[in-house]
Amino acid sequence: MSQKSNGLSRVRDKSHALQLTVHDLARRVLLMSVHLIIDPYNLLPVMGGQARREGPRSAPDRDSLVKHLSAYRQRKGHAVTIVFDGWQLGHPIEGREHRLGIQVIYSKRAERADQVIQRLAQEFGSDCAVVSSDREVTDYARAHGAFASTTSRLLVGSGAARC
Repeated sequence: MSQKSNGLSRVRDKSHALQLTVHDLARRVLLMSVHLIIDPYNLLPVMGGQARREGPRSAPDRDSLVKHLSAYRQRKGHAVTIVFDGWQLGHPIEGREHRLGIQVIYSKRAERADQVIQRLAQEFGSDCAVVSSDREVTDYARAHGAFASTTSRLLVGSGAARC
């Protein structure tokens, strides 16, 4: 009888180990598939950049942010998009570029970055996480199935400010 119980224990242990492995794999795949869409206007001041009212207009601040988020992307494996305002001085079409593995979007003339973030949240839905301290943006993202978080939570959870 002890042999049967030992055999049964081993089967249960293997079954439990398999469940953990499948669970861990599913969790990792889920985490890898999250697309972070970031509002940089709240993030830069926390990282020592310009204040929100001025916006991240300086190239050194934008470059520094891209470097921090690139390091974060490499550690966490998330796709990352940051959206800057281009509506006042921008081109008639939306600008997009990839820098250090980060997708950088500049809104087109007459369109604010918040509108672009909302459009992306609607497009990606539950496959994205919107990072912004703007309540209107996060409420919109949640209403379309996206996870939404404040910029301070990203910094605390990621160590991005320490990169």
